[in-house]
Amino acid sequence: MSFLDDLTSLHTVDRSNMAEELRLLPARVREAVEAPFPSIGIDGRALTTIAVIGLGGSAIGGDLAAAMVAHQCPLPIIVLRSSVLPDWVQPSTLVIAVSYSGNTAETVKAYLQAKARGCPLVAIASGGKLAAHAAADGTLLLSPGSYPQPRLAVGAITVLILKVISTITGTACDVMCNAMSDAFLKITSSVTQEVPTEQNPAKLLAYQLLDRLSLVVAGGLLAPAARRWKTQMNENAKSLCVVEEVPELFHNTLEGLKLPSVVSDLGTWVFLEAPSDQTVSMPQLDHFAALLKESGLRVERVRAPMNKPHEALWWIIGMGDWVSYYLACLNNVDPMPVSTIQGLKRRAPLP
Repeated sequence: MSFLDDLTSLHTVDRSNMAEELRLLPARVREAVEAPFPSIGIDGRALTTIAVIGLGGSAIGGDLAAAMVAHQCPLPIIVLRSSVLPDWVQPSTLVIAVSYSGNTAETVKAYLQAKARGCPLVAIASGGKLAAHAAADGTLLLSPGSYPQPRLAVGAITVLILKVISTITGTACDVMCNAMSDAFLKITSSVTQEVPTEQNPAKLLAYQLLDRLSLVVAGGLLAPAARRWKTQMNENAKSLCVVEEVPELFHNTLEGLKLPSVVSDLGTWVFLEAPSDQTVSMPQLDHFAALLKESGLRVERVRAPMNKPHEALWWIIGMGDWVSYYLACLNNVDPMPVSTIQGLKRRAPLP
């Protein structure tokens, strides 16, 4: 029996029960989609830009939302991962401050800067200092719900950001939100612990990535999904992961494939693919995969089996969540805690 098919062994490693949280994500995304949404009270006609400020699992929802509405939203959406706002963030910029805990120091500091500049504000937090500031300032506060870790709230946070964008700009987001929920359900049902390894693509890929450096490749709509894969590999599997974006990598990374040799010897290239996303050339990916294999490098291709781009995006995200979970189990580490991150925050808090 495969180790990943031994439920007792999995439960022994997964002491915080991350698997159950992953199982619940489809239903929780559906709850977020169907939940009533309050009036925002911000005049979108006066806006020139939308800035989403956040870090880690709280910021990725901004990346995903921006990618999903890129071809429909009349305003540019920029995700800022910094405590210091650029000068272009002015009163014509809607600032969406996202901190799941509400205590991300950089996000709270950036929120206060945006407030001082007179920017219209929306806060997304489950509590903490950001929620307290929002309440005191009369800022609209949206709650993503309660989760054991911020990265598990990615679906709910993305839905909330999409609803804000829809309300402000008139961009139709209902279909996108429903696609998220449907895709999460499809992938989750096919890769849960009970699905045996030979029929479970997430388990199979986790075995291929064991003791190797993952080099994740994506572009277009799936570029933020690659970032999500990286952060999940880092936080769940406690494993290093590199992200490369196409077509940019064809103009630089391509020349650096073989050195240092330890990286090329121990690396596995993982292609994230959605054939329905016309912004990425599939023939170009095919030629790149062939080039890597001809050079003796390992390649794994993860292709979403659906025709709707937004469903493909979230199917890929769900797959990455489960691959990182199974890799954590193979690494014999509990996927839920992030003790190293918390330790650094205690040692070097932001003033």
